[in-house]
Order: sequence, then structure tokens, then C-alpha cells
Amino acid sequence: MDRKYEQWRQTLSPERQEWEKTLENSIGSYYWPLYKRDRLAGKETCWDYADSKPGLPTVFVIGDSISLGYTPVVRKNLKGKVNVERVPENCGKLSHALASVDKWLGSNHYKLIYFNFGIHDRRTPLATYQKELKELVPKLKQHADIVVFASSTPLPQDPSKEMDNLDILEKNQAAKEVMSENQIPVDDLYAFVEPNKHELMEANDCHFRSTGYVALGNHATETIKSLLKIEN
Repeated sequence: MDRKYEQWRQTLSPERQEWEKTLENSIGSYYWPLYKRDRLAGKETCWDYADSKPGLPTVFVIGDSISLGYTPVVRKNLKGKVNVERVPENCGKLSHALASVDKWLGSNHYKLIYFNFGIHDRRTPLATYQKELKELVPKLKQHADIVVFASSTPLPQDPSKEMDNLDILEKNQAAKEVMSENQIPVDDLYAFVEPNKHELMEANDCHFRSTGYVALGNHATETIKSLLKIEN
């Protein structure tokens, strides 16, 4: 697989080769072989080169594996209307974001940043979570006309995985308070998922079925279109 991937990479433009190098250095040992497998199979992935078009507004997605699942859906839905880019990694915890955000954003300015932190911070003390959000938000606002926070999706009750939905409810409420203080809209993915979580989510897991990621992506798409005043 490695040789076939290298042969394929050599056929790319310099810009796309640079993107592949970025991915190799960023997405980690879990995602990298999966990405190469899917790339050689011709499958779309959340890591695909965005190929952003001049003249279109650009949305930048920041988040964990849940956002990895819905990013391709949003990108497909908004093709030709909005460029959809994302951080080339699973963003994990807020502490990691604070250490990495300058690298992620560089000198870029986006029309909209759509972001979430919560599931990886489920065991972070509430005061620390809120403090770190307050530190991150001004950095994001410097790089976008509009910043949107997506609330964290439900967790199963599974002590063996240190999963307790109460942690997510508390984090979402704390995040809403920070966003309210900063005039940042909240896309309430928790409220969207909760009524149908057994159909949308994998059993006893924080992750989603493929149909669940499509539903999340379609919901996020409508939020973005509304904020950018894009008609169907």
C-alpha cells in the first residue's frame, strides 16, 4: 500500500503534495493508514484537499472525530457555494487547541469558523474547561467574520469508558455561557441528536452510524447557509 500511495502522490500538483505531507505529519498513526487505504480506493474522506475556489466564502471546521464524520457531508452539500476546509487532525482537547491554534489558523481569515470542544474534555474540570474556552474564543474571532460553536453530542452511560452524559450536559451549559458573553451563536447539535440518538448513534458509543453523520452534516449545512445567507 505504501508504494502505491507514493506513486499516486507523485502524480499530484505541488500544492496537493504539500497537503499530503501536512496530513502525514498531522493526522496521527491511527488515521494515516486509514486515509491512505481510502485514498487508493478512490473514496472521499474528511482529509481531502479542499481545492478552495477564489471568490467563494470559506468555512473552517475545528473539532474532534464527530466533526471528521460530518465534514465531507457539509463539503458536498455546499460545493460550488462555499469552500469547506478543516484542521488536518482530530483536535482533541482544548488544551491541545490552545497550543496549536496559531499553527492551525496561520495568517488566514475565514468567513466562518465552525468549532466544537467537549467530548475529549468530558473529564476536564468545569472551571478549567470554561477558562480555556474563554482563552480560545478571542483567537478564533480574530480569524473569522463569524464564529459558531457546535454543542457536543450525547454520550452513553459507560463508566468503563469514562463516559457520563452529565459531563456533556455540564460542558454544553458552560460553553453556552461563554458564547453568550462573546455574542457567538450556538448550533445545538445535542438537542438535534438527543430525540433520535438510538437511530443515529452507534450502540454504547459516542460515535455515529453513517446515517447519523449524514444527518449531522445536513443540519450543520443548514446552520451555515442561514448564517451566510445562502439560499438553496
